[in-house]
Amino acid sequence: AQFNIKAYPKKDAPGVYVNEQKICSIGLRIRKGCSFHGLALNVNMDLTPFNHINPCGYAGLEMTDSARLGGAADLARVGQDIVAHFCTLIGVQQVQFREGFDE
Repeated sequence: AQFNIKAYPKKDAPGVYVNEQKICSIGLRIRKGCSFHGLALNVNMDLTPFNHINPCGYAGLEMTDSARLGGAADLARVGQDIVAHFCTLIGVQQVQFREGFDE
């Protein structure tokens, strides 16, 4: 909603969709008592490689991204906005952003 994109889940396929096109992949797995989770939001990218595979195992699934839908196009900004929203949801007050990895 923050990016003016009306997205929705599909009962039969994981992820987030807009106009029957997938904009975001979401994963969750619990194995040996550990949770593994992730989110891949298409922001502003070359979607051509998806034409040569079956995205998420679904033949013919079309992908889209935020920029094509008139939403945000700046990856760094979108990342910060998502982190801020998530922190609000879980009640975290302070977050420090870093680029790269510590040596």
